[in-house]
Parts: sequence; C-alpha cells; structure tokens
Amino acid sequence: MDTTTPNARRGHAESGRVGPEGVAPAAVERRPYQPGRKASGRAAPERTVPDRTARAALLEQTRLARGMDWRSLLVLGQSMTYREVSAGSFLYQEGEPGEELAVLLSGVLTVVKRDSEGQDARVGEIHARAVVGEMSLLDGGPRSASVYAQTPAALLALNRRALERLLEAHPRVGTRLLAALAAEVSQRLRLATGRLARRGGGDAFALEDV
Repeated sequence: MDTTTPNARRGHAESGRVGPEGVAPAAVERRPYQPGRKASGRAAPERTVPDRTARAALLEQTRLARGMDWRSLLVLGQSMTYREVSAGSFLYQEGEPGEELAVLLSGVLTVVKRDSEGQDARVGEIHARAVVGEMSLLDGGPRSASVYAQTPAALLALNRRALERLLEAHPRVGTRLLAALAAEVSQRLRLATGRLARRGGGDAFALEDV
C-alpha cells in the first residue's frame, strides 16, 4: 500500500520541477549545427535514480500521467531508465529503427531533418516535460528525424522490451500508459490536420514523432 501523502508528493514534485512543457520552434541559436555532422559527444554514464518517488513526481508533470494514480506512476517510473546525455550527443538518428520513447526531464533537444535535397536542416527544439518517440515505440517504424542534445539533458526512457514486461507484470498500469499514448497521438494528428489545412497541403511534421 502506498503511504505517500499528497503533501509529500507535492514536495517531491517541487524538488524535481522541470521547465515549460512541450515543443517550441527553434528561435535562438544556442549551439550551431553543422549539416551532416556525426555525433561528437558521448552520453554520460547511465545511472539509476535512487528515489522511486522522485521519478514518479517527475512523471506526474508530464502527459504520460494522464489517467494514472500515484501508485501507477511509481510502477511506471521503475520500468523506465534514467539517462544523462552530454551536449552534442545524438539521442536518435533519422532512419534508424525506433525502439523507445523518452521523457525529457531537463535540457534542450534539437530536431534535425533531411530535406528533399539531402541537406540536414534544423526544424525545432524540444523542451522539458515533452514526450519524444512514442510513435516509433508503438509501431517500430524508423526515426523520421534526428535528435541531438543542444544542452546537457536528462531523460527517462522506456523501450519496447520494458513496455512488454510492464504489460505482463502490471497490465493495469500498462493499459493506462497505452491509453495516454493513444490520446497523445490522437491530439497530435488533429494538430497536424489543422496545419495541413492552413498550409493547403504538404507535410505537417510533428517534432515528437521521431
């Protein structure tokens, strides 16, 4: 039985506060991107967050918490891997198989997509509390864009194998997670449809669909 009080949970949430939610267009050039540049940085050594309550408090501030109670967030947090990524390191490469989603806890990620002429172009930034890569996790399709860390970043990742284990060991939590992902994908499709209507056709690229 989870004995964590609401006040305690709020305290952990305050201590793990992250930045503004979601995705913003790339407006400020913090780190110049060199087209075609390979990953030059290395991810920091992977480690586990010692406090499961802190993980749940961080997840509580994201869209994955939709429909989840505190106990479900504790279970979900335990299923995810904490990772720190150094500035300049690539998190995902365009065209590679998608095996995981990530929740950005802190830092800024830059999205780079190859255009019709084969040139790499910056298409936007991803900020804290955004969920990245859920489409590839669900359908196993290739990454539609590359993502690298513009600043040092921290994230929680869930790969397909961990998702399968979650569904087997905690079907209620796994089902709630899938429902949250389905709602997120549905909302994104509506936004993409709106962008297409305003542009009169063409591609409507969603930054998180990588």
